[in-house]
Amino acid sequence: MPISQIAKSTGLAWNTIKNRIDHLEKNGILREPYPILKYEVLELERHHVTVSLNNSTVLSVLEESLNDYPYIRYRARFHGDEGFGLYLQFDIPKGTEHHLESYLGLLLVKGVIDDYQRYVELGPRYETRLNFSQYNFENQQWKFSWKEWLDRMDEQEVQSLEYESPKSLLGKIEPIHFEVLQLLFEDARTSQKQISERLQIPMGQAHRHYRFVMEKLVKNVRLYYDTTYFDLTSTYMAIIKAEGMAEKVFNNYVKGGPPFSTSLSLLQNDKVLLWGSFSPQQGIDAIFSLWEKFSDVKVYLLDTTDRGSFSYDFYPPNFDFDKRWWKVDRYYMVEEPFLLLDQRMEGF
Repeated sequence: MPISQIAKSTGLAWNTIKNRIDHLEKNGILREPYPILKYEVLELERHHVTVSLNNSTVLSVLEESLNDYPYIRYRARFHGDEGFGLYLQFDIPKGTEHHLESYLGLLLVKGVIDDYQRYVELGPRYETRLNFSQYNFENQQWKFSWKEWLDRMDEQEVQSLEYESPKSLLGKIEPIHFEVLQLLFEDARTSQKQISERLQIPMGQAHRHYRFVMEKLVKNVRLYYDTTYFDLTSTYMAIIKAEGMAEKVFNNYVKGGPPFSTSLSLLQNDKVLLWGSFSPQQGIDAIFSLWEKFSDVKVYLLDTTDRGSFSYDFYPPNFDFDKRWWKVDRYYMVEEPFLLLDQRMEGF
């Protein structure tokens, strides 16, 4: 949100807002914003993978090797139901899950990982944002009950979730769009003037391409902040087998989810993925409430520190503009990244 818009909605002067934002950034409370890609319009599918490790000595090698995988989006260390391991997020071209499965299978055969689970996101996904009207600044506690939230779900009628997959924009994509997108992944605050200078194009073109990318390819810009400031110190991910109630869980979440940053996604096979940064008490309440409600809930405590996690920028070389499609051959998605891993594994 531009400073001018914040000033208008709060009634404060532009300079006042700017000074306060600078103060928050200087003290590390606010961090660089990050664009969230509309991967569906690029005909990509999101796959969530948990890999368990029986040998912590290969962790750093595996993490470095994952940097070579062309379609990885995010990784984070975890402790959970499957012991110790990594949570991985991939955005892969449609129709290529057999390549991802082959790559993970090779990791298993090689003995790099002990086991893995893969979950495919269906598309419907919803995120909640900080709502400070539900935060008690005196005792620093959030006003939200997971048990009450789940109880409200029982009172609602089952409603079919209508979701229409976004239309593909691959036919309209130009190389310059990916270049702009890459600059925004480096810093979402990059201005149109800076884009003009960095890409050496006229301001009119910079404005047009920036607008296309922000309106068509970027879902939103996520603001990163110091979660400890609001006691949101524990990041959990839960995979819930919803037992025929996945759509009901999703609708209940949209109508009144928690007042802090979380996300909920529908997965294949009647599963739901819940992710968020919780206060210690909220995390405990959420886990036990979910366990009471559902018979199959896998919970992971994620290490989202700079040392334990990494977000990958958009990688334009994955796309072949001559073929107007992603690079999807087996060598590119399986053999080459595994070969690089094998080289790193020498000596282990």
